[in-house]
Amino acid sequence: MQTPLIPPLASRLAQADALFTSWLQKCADVPAVQALTPATKSGLLTVLQHILADTGDINVDHQDLWTLLAGATSLQFGMANGEGHSRAAVVGQQLWADSTMLGDATLPAHRILLAIQSGTATELEMDELTYLLEYVVSQAGDQAEVVFGHSLNPALVESIQVMMLVSRQEAHSYSSEYPYATTAAHCKTGMSDRGRPASPGGSAEHSGTSRPAT
Repeated sequence: MQTPLIPPLASRLAQADALFTSWLQKCADVPAVQALTPATKSGLLTVLQHILADTGDINVDHQDLWTLLAGATSLQFGMANGEGHSRAAVVGQQLWADSTMLGDATLPAHRILLAIQSGTATELEMDELTYLLEYVVSQAGDQAEVVFGHSLNPALVESIQVMMLVSRQEAHSYSSEYPYATTAAHCKTGMSDRGRPASPGGSAEHSGTSRPAT
């Protein structure tokens, strides 16, 4: 299934709405979609809007989101904010503890997307990024691929904000040729992986892909 056609000049909020509507329509038989309630629909759309409202130069986009959504049998999502010396630990734990699960939580995670924003007064440090990635992977499972992005949001000042999406899928649904572009129950994506190289050292101003070890 190809990424939904979204007009290039559409606003980021319009992109989120179009992406969400396409997922509901094209993946209607998938357990994650069937598990939606009015409250979880609103919560998930809010997360998508926050991710796509990011106007930074380096961030995840609607293609990254569609790849994850279209490959999900079950879907987990959440959003958290934190500040202070231990802000990464606070956000990581809150992100996981307060996340919403749509479908079977026992299915193995196969793709994780993290969109991280930090204020300009205290930018995200590399050790904070490492902690967030390692914490979420430790909770979700180390066989999942991680796609992440980072940008600056002056309104956050000294805080960080993280949006998370985790797709889960039956093991037999994995494709041997494209292990991360997989087929969910009645909804699939044929997109291949897209990754961006991480910039070394200093603050984390990048988006990238981390594959599981083989």
